[in-house]
Amino acid sequence: MLLLAALTVTLAGCAKTPPSPMSPEEITVPISSSVSPLVHPSAPLRPGTIAPPAVSSAAAVTGVFSQQFGAADQASRSAVTVVAGRWRVQRSVDLFPETEPRGLLASRERVVVLGRIWQLYDRQGRRLVHALSGTGAVAFSEEGEAVLALDATGALRRYSAATGALEFRVGAGRGGNVHYALLTARGPEYLLAGGQRALDPHGLNPPRSSYVQAFRVAPPYSIDEDHLLQATDSEQDWDLPGVVLVGAVMGESCVFARRDQIFITDRSLSTLRSFSGSFLPRTLSLDEHGNAHLLVESDRGPRYWRVSPEGVLGLNVPIAGGGGVPAAVPPLPLPEGRVLLPLVGQLMLIEADGSHRASVRLESTDARWVTQADGSGLLTDGRTLSRLDRELRSEVLFTLDDEHFAGPAVALDSQTLAVTTTNRLLILQPSP
Repeated sequence: MLLLAALTVTLAGCAKTPPSPMSPEEITVPISSSVSPLVHPSAPLRPGTIAPPAVSSAAAVTGVFSQQFGAADQASRSAVTVVAGRWRVQRSVDLFPETEPRGLLASRERVVVLGRIWQLYDRQGRRLVHALSGTGAVAFSEEGEAVLALDATGALRRYSAATGALEFRVGAGRGGNVHYALLTARGPEYLLAGGQRALDPHGLNPPRSSYVQAFRVAPPYSIDEDHLLQATDSEQDWDLPGVVLVGAVMGESCVFARRDQIFITDRSLSTLRSFSGSFLPRTLSLDEHGNAHLLVESDRGPRYWRVSPEGVLGLNVPIAGGGGVPAAVPPLPLPEGRVLLPLVGQLMLIEADGSHRASVRLESTDARWVTQADGSGLLTDGRTLSRLDRELRSEVLFTLDDEHFAGPAVALDSQTLAVTTTNRLLILQPSP
C-alpha cells in the first residue's frame, strides 16, 4: 500500500498546457561568429522536432554513480532499482565535524562522501582515505576502480578505490586558477573542464576565461618518490573566452556549452560539431540518445532547452513562476522523452511535447532526485526519503528523526542504499 509522503504533487488538470510556439527569433545568432580556438565552423541552432525514442529507457549503462550528478552524463541516473517498502538503518558512520556534506558517489563496493573533506568508505563503513577538497570536483573513474580528486594546489590525484592508496598525482593544466567542475576518466583517458576562479580579493581582475584539458596515461605509471607522474600522452587543452562552461560526457562524445555556443568533441577534444545561439547556459545533462538538456538564461527569460546532436532545438520551454534558473542540479531525463526540471521549491515535469503536466513541491533547497532503472525516482527532501513512480505518486521509504538529508540516496544494489545526512553516512536496508 502506498504511503503518501509529505510532498505535494500538483496536477495541471486533464488538459495539458500546449508548448509555447517557437520562432527563429528565439534562437538568434550572436553578432560575433568567432569560436576561437575551435576550428570547426559554428552553425546556428535551428528549431525543429526531435523524434521520440523508439525504446523506453531510463537506466545509465554504468553501475557507478561516479559524479555529483550521476555518471559523466550528469543525468542523475542509476542502473539499479531498489525494492519497495520501509527501510531501516543497517549501519551509521559519523562524519568528520568539518565535512559539511553535499552528496555522495557510489559503486557497488565503495562510497565517497563529498564535502569540505571528502571521504572514501567500504560497504562496512570503514574509512579508507580522506582529504581536503581542492579546486574542483571529486569523482570515481567511470569504471569505479579509482577516485579522482583535485587538491588545494590544483594537482589531480588518483587513489585506488580498493585500498585508498595514492597511485599518482599530476599537475592540472591551469593549476589552482581554475575550478574544474567536470572531471572524468575512462581507462587511460582523462578529461577536465571548468571556469577560472575569482582569486583577486579586490575584484580588479575578475575571471575571464574557462579551460578544457584532455590527456592519456595508462599503467604501469612512471612516478617519482613523491608519486608525481613523470609523463602524459596525447595532451590537448584549450583556453576559452568567458568564465561560464558546463559539460557532460557520454560514450565517445563530450558536449560543452558556454555563452552563445554548444560544441561537441570527442574525448581527445577534436571538435565534431558546433552550434550558436543567444543564451547563457546554467546546467547541462545528456540523455541516453545524446540529446542535451539545458537550463539557460535567454533574452526572453529562463528557458529549458532540448537540443539534438545535430543542433535541432526541439523544445524551448519558458520557465514561468519557477523561481528562476538555479545554477545547481542539471535537468533530469526520464523515460518516453519526459524530463524533470529542478527549480527553486519544486521539480517541474515537462512532457515530451513540451507541456507542463505536474510539479512536485520541495521542502528543502538541498532536495535531490535519482532516476532508477525502472523509471521511478528516489527523492531525498528534508527528513524524508521517498520513492516516486512514473506518475509522481509517492511512497515513504525512510524518515529521519532530527537530521536532514544532505545529498541523494544512491543504490549499491537493490537492497542497499547509501545516503548522507548533515552528520552521518547511513547504509540503509529493507526492514524485515
